Amino acid sequence: MQGAALTQLDEIYTQIEKDTVGSTAIDTVVKSLQASKVSLSLDELTDKQKNNNKKAYSFNDLFENTAASAYALEDIEKQDYMLNRILFPLIFRTGVTIKKNGEVLKHTPAALQEFFKAIDEASPLVEPYELSRYVFLRKVIPSTYSATCAAVRLKDIPSRIFADGRVQVRAYRQQKPMCLKFVCPELKPFRTETCFYKKYNAIDMKLIRGDDGELTLKNWAIGFHPDRPASVDNQLCLLGVKDD
Repeated sequence: MQGAALTQLDEIYTQIEKDTVGSTAIDTVVKSLQASKVSLSLDELTDKQKNNNKKAYSFNDLFENTAASAYALEDIEKQDYMLNRILFPLIFRTGVTIKKNGEVLKHTPAALQEFFKAIDEASPLVEPYELSRYVFLRKVIPSTYSATCAAVRLKDIPSRIFADGRVQVRAYRQQKPMCLKFVCPELKPFRTETCFYKKYNAIDMKLIRGDDGELTLKNWAIGFHPDRPASVDNQLCLLGVKDD
């Protein structure tokens, strides 16, 4: 039924394109839909999409709900672990900061809530990458904030850096399965709004989907999340050194 309805919608819009030169297109669309027997309501579809985006893709809501779940835990160690995962960027190395109007942002629930709320208001569109269990979301950092990023894609590293042997490959055996990571200690974190055409000027969230379908914030990163599936040349290289 839905396929037939969409076909009818196509026919309606095709007719509108022919007949509505110089008229108000929105009014014509509404009248055409009301006159037809299409089973899909344009208003209902729009409202449903808005509700779904607000529920699933609001950075502020995701952070707030996950923080509330952490505070509800009776085990203090588990509570601290869960809070630390969502209060700090995943890749935290010397020189990585987030600033608001030039002042370093404090890693507190209130400050992070304000930050994510500003991102939602400034960047309503998201780029979801959905897997069976995980969802990755990216939103642009608003102009009132600035950030430094400590991970760059391999394809963005100048070839001379590779030629000089400054990009290292390290094995992390504490992880199962063991994984390899690219590291370049000599290159330092960079300001996201000034380099690489601003494509790193974003926050990338990793969400985990529960058995009930609800999304929970696992962690987040500045630029691109290292767990986001990527081709070889899009793999991330860590810059600088670990923060002590």
